[in-house]
Amino acid sequence: MNPELLVNPFHIQHMEQLCKKGADAFLVGTAGIGIHLPAFFSIEEIQKACEIKEKYHKKLYIAINGIYHNDQLETLENYLHLLKEFSIDGVTFGDPAILMLHQKINASFPLHWSPETTATNWFSCNYWGRKGAIRAVLAPELSLDAIMEIKKRAKVEIQVQVHGMLNMFHSKRLLLDHYYQYQGKTEMFLSQYQDRMYLLDRERGANYPIYQDELGTYMLSPKDLCMIDDLDMLFDAKIDAFFLNFMFQSEAYATEITGLYREAIDLLAEDYDAYAQKRNEFLNQVKKIQPRERELDQGFFYKETVY
Repeated sequence: MNPELLVNPFHIQHMEQLCKKGADAFLVGTAGIGIHLPAFFSIEEIQKACEIKEKYHKKLYIAINGIYHNDQLETLENYLHLLKEFSIDGVTFGDPAILMLHQKINASFPLHWSPETTATNWFSCNYWGRKGAIRAVLAPELSLDAIMEIKKRAKVEIQVQVHGMLNMFHSKRLLLDHYYQYQGKTEMFLSQYQDRMYLLDRERGANYPIYQDELGTYMLSPKDLCMIDDLDMLFDAKIDAFFLNFMFQSEAYATEITGLYREAIDLLAEDYDAYAQKRNEFLNQVKKIQPRERELDQGFFYKETVY
């Protein structure tokens, strides 16, 4: 079976466009509950998204992947109750509270374990599998060898990001608020916050976007991951899902990139030699639409992670 092509839609109409471009599944979330998403969906929009995914025979997953405090538990329980009424195909979670609430309300939808940067070994994947998760979303800083070993030993599905910004760091604290207030630069901070975009370390030519929302602070990679020309080993390893992350990209970019990965995956499934001959062309097509300020690389697949 081919890997699932999982993407983030920007809105309901965009979801239909992505269906036609060949996306297999969608990850969406609601503001204040889901994190690391290019856009947020209301409950009403999630209900509409369920209708669209049924129409096109796709899958819909809901991101409930933040780190939560006591005062948020009631809201989360109510949210999960609402989701029980919809035909969603799974919930992506990192906080064990979601697992406990899932059991408390006797929900039947599947769970995908996604703790962002800490899913780094097969033992942890299987631990959460025994707790009820059917899929593990691996940390973005793993090497290809580590991913392949995890896949061999894991008893759950494995999801790997193959395109877009990597989430390098997540803190539950509002670090940007605190930093600028401490520096006495509140007005400067508030004007920048409207863009949710921050560039650091320009002296070394490594611009790390940082953004903050009500669930915390996030640091993203200085370059965008792109594996479209090197999918064969992941394909051979039978990775269950390829994820394309469209944080801080445009709707048009997301649509075109989805179509290119759909073509690459299908070609790889049909004819290895044909894919090998076209791999450079796929990469060049991505480069043509890639924003100038965001270079492409292969993340940590072929290099050691430096913590």
